[in-house]
Amino acid sequence: MNNAFFRTDFNYQIGFGHINRCLSLANILKTLYHCHFVFTSTPSNLIKKIKEFEEFNVHNFFSENKNFDEIDFLNKTTKSGDIVIFDSYSIDNNYLLKVLKQGVKTVSINDLPENCLNTDIIINYTLGIQKEQFKAPNKKQLLLGPDYLLLRKDFLEYKFKTKKDNNGNIFICLGASDNFEILNKIITYLKTIAPENKLSVLVGNKEMQEKLMSLIDCNLKIYYNLQPNRVINQIENSSIAIVSSSTIALECMMVGVNLLTGYYVDNQKYLAQNIHSFGMGINMGNLYDLSFEIFNKSYITLQKIDFREKQIKYFAKNQKMNYLEIFKQISYE
Repeated sequence: MNNAFFRTDFNYQIGFGHINRCLSLANILKTLYHCHFVFTSTPSNLIKKIKEFEEFNVHNFFSENKNFDEIDFLNKTTKSGDIVIFDSYSIDNNYLLKVLKQGVKTVSINDLPENCLNTDIIINYTLGIQKEQFKAPNKKQLLLGPDYLLLRKDFLEYKFKTKKDNNGNIFICLGASDNFEILNKIITYLKTIAPENKLSVLVGNKEMQEKLMSLIDCNLKIYYNLQPNRVINQIENSSIAIVSSSTIALECMMVGVNLLTGYYVDNQKYLAQNIHSFGMGINMGNLYDLSFEIFNKSYITLQKIDFREKQIKYFAKNQKMNYLEIFKQISYE
């Protein structure tokens, strides 16, 4: 069996989106390849927290001697028939040239088409993405849209359930790289316009949980480090989700929930716009600039619309089978 090397990173600054989609792809490809993860900016204590790494090979250069870096490792370890999968903003085409090898296929998981790597395969599952947006040469293979969505296993395998009537519960999450300023603002706005509603806030680390402790009351609960099945339970038990336009927004739409979204970093902006234009949620724009007036108007509008049917229809694909077909072809080349 050949090898698949995932060159990525995760931490509380980068977030967990990159590693979650790499783990999703590794879980699909593990019947075809021995999967390896190669890190350079990920502390080992974070790696230990993710149980899934127990079935994969992990190579962490975070504290290694810089005279032997991950490029040396990839050059010495990869062989014909292997694949290298890149998912990191720190990697550019100059880096790619240093690890190219005859017979080794390259794959990149991409957020921003204008910054795509010249890999053999490019994956971008952003809503509404079009091949014309990429500057990649025609010979490159583009895997675009919901057919190639990469989410945590529990979400990809989720079967839609009919929800009960509006219960007033609200789920809030900004992804693993939390922002106290934005979370505090959203919670404060909600306590003004919907003081009786129960709020469930999911944060990415214990420090953020502690920062928000002063806001806790009988209608507000703060969670951290929930397993995917418990995140699904929180979404299922909510009538509204208020989330950043990142992986958590896609996970919410896989479950089906009325969505208020927005962005606070550039790579979230395109998804926020398309969630709105595709009729799957309301885009509140830049969350740093979110005013009470915009939030209140969006919240009131959401009470009159149900986005769930469009969400479920759009994401009802067999992503696992689609990926296996593509990578089986590669393994036979």
